[in-house]
Amino acid sequence: MLGPSRWAMFGYAVFVAALAMFLPYLFLIQAAFAKAWGRGFGLENISLRNFHFVLFEHGTAAKSVLNSFVNAGVSATSVVILTLGVAYIVTRRLVPFGGILGFLCIAPFVIPGVVLAIGFYAAYAPPPLALCGTAPILILAFTTRFLPIGYVNASAAIRSLNPEMEEAVCVLGGSRLTALRRVVAPLLKRSLLGAWLLIFIPATRELSAAIFLYGPNTKVASVMIFDMSEEGNFEYLAALALILQVLTLPLLWIGQKALGRDFMLRRTAT
Repeated sequence: MLGPSRWAMFGYAVFVAALAMFLPYLFLIQAAFAKAWGRGFGLENISLRNFHFVLFEHGTAAKSVLNSFVNAGVSATSVVILTLGVAYIVTRRLVPFGGILGFLCIAPFVIPGVVLAIGFYAAYAPPPLALCGTAPILILAFTTRFLPIGYVNASAAIRSLNPEMEEAVCVLGGSRLTALRRVVAPLLKRSLLGAWLLIFIPATRELSAAIFLYGPNTKVASVMIFDMSEEGNFEYLAALALILQVLTLPLLWIGQKALGRDFMLRRTAT
């Protein structure tokens, strides 16, 4: 229907994709394998030294990747479980003023990550808790940061279910918790998996909420990459970023296989 202009539109789309994705990744790969980033492309400038240094010689780089994945996994699981319960209570109107709970889950969406981190630092750093620099405070911050994603997905998914199935469980003597555990959660397992992936993937690279809260033993990959950029170690930075990307891509493949190619664009997976 576009006629001859379709080729111009196609060229524009390719141009935008190249600027937004292909060129940045191309230069990231080049820097990761380069002996010296400024020398450009060339066989004489290719080396695996950067990866060897990041994985085996650097004191905390490899551990930071592990910390990122552990924190992201625990946070994503916590968000999915918490928001499933809250969304069920709000959607089925089980308590008065349940909308307040929904508002509290959505509120972190408008709070900048740095502001959130400062709030957590002020609340949990002083004694007797003294959690600053520990894994629990990072997990709490990540969980709070990504509550809106989990809540929106869970709410939309629960609205798609007929409440009569849950009412049947209650008529037969089961509780609402039993209905949630035995009926709602199994029916929403695809949606919950999609929400988990939508939370886990950005949580592995979350910087703003971690920059004020990490400690010597809890540094995450995003903070490590930031530190390397401040030190001017662009080759090591690129190698670490590429490792993080390679480890994350299989999750996208799993999501596409289990939920469909457009699972990242949908709020729920039916």
